[in-house]
Amino acid sequence: AEVSEYIAIDIGLIGPQHEGDERKVSICAKDNNGPYDYELINRLIRCAEKAEVDYVLDVFLNYSTDGNKTFEKYTALDMPMNEENGWIWSEPTLAELSDGRIAMLVRKNDGYLGYTESSDGGKTWCPMRQPDILNPSNKPKLIQMDKGRIALLNTPNNKRTRYPMELWISDDDMKTWCYQKPVTDFP
Repeated sequence: AEVSEYIAIDIGLIGPQHEGDERKVSICAKDNNGPYDYELINRLIRCAEKAEVDYVLDVFLNYSTDGNKTFEKYTALDMPMNEENGWIWSEPTLAELSDGRIAMLVRKNDGYLGYTESSDGGKTWCPMRQPDILNPSNKPKLIQMDKGRIALLNTPNNKRTRYPMELWISDDDMKTWCYQKPVTDFP
């Protein structure tokens, strides 16, 4: 039989600059050379979810040009992390927009989600902005649907409660949400 596809498995890094830990699978979305294959990342996420395996998306931006004697940090997306701006870059979720841009939502610590997008496959990102989507600093999930539709699972409140969980659907690249219904409204 011919091999049509092969994935090399490497270690997942843990530490203060990374999302991973020793109890989760790290799925790398990007390193200093650029983003990894968008469809492959989503397939790995779906496999982990189907197998009920805990996972994190991570970005590895430190690199060495001298045989690992020194390391530099490559920053493609500037997201300040401090008390004033909230804690950002936690559990990003991605969706491809109708024109090929990639949209990213991240949870923050200020009662709202953060939004950015990339028009070059994730090599560079627009400055982070705040869409009008409430969130109590828990993980949102974008789901790519057919016919250019995008779904969002989110807890649209800023009260630090994890309910109600709602499903929103957008037909216009997340500019508006034509469908907003609770999935669960209990703690």
